[in-house]
Amino acid sequence: MSMLTMGSKPDRQETLKACIAGMVDHLYKGAWGSYKNGGYQERQIDKQSVVTSGEWVTGKPITITGKGKKGPYTIHLITQVSKVDPMWLAEIAPQLSEEKAHLRPCFVPEIDAVESDTEVYFNGQLIGTYKYLDRNHPDAAEIFCSYLAGQMTI
Repeated sequence: MSMLTMGSKPDRQETLKACIAGMVDHLYKGAWGSYKNGGYQERQIDKQSVVTSGEWVTGKPITITGKGKKGPYTIHLITQVSKVDPMWLAEIAPQLSEEKAHLRPCFVPEIDAVESDTEVYFNGQLIGTYKYLDRNHPDAAEIFCSYLAGQMTI
């Protein structure tokens, strides 16, 4: 993070990172109008929140219970919501992050090398996948041979 001096404007992204640093256990992925934190309870964004949607959000979970005309009810909400890039959380709390590398390797003839995927997890949730040039893949020779065998026609 950068240092602030008197009269300077803070970087918005750095400010958001600082705000969510204490919320690392409350990362939610949106799908079909609801949000999930890993495999836990689905939640809705509180209608009073300024942020009303986003693929990834962080916020304070609250549960409201009561009795209505049809019996007891429970509402699971997220308040104080901020949209986030989940990779920020991997940067802020690396102890909660995990990378799985060398996944789905394949030979790419245009670059004459093996390319693999790396999956990044935060608190057990998949937050990103990226491809990278994997010249040192342990099975590079075997992958290349499989590619060549697939190119042969009879």
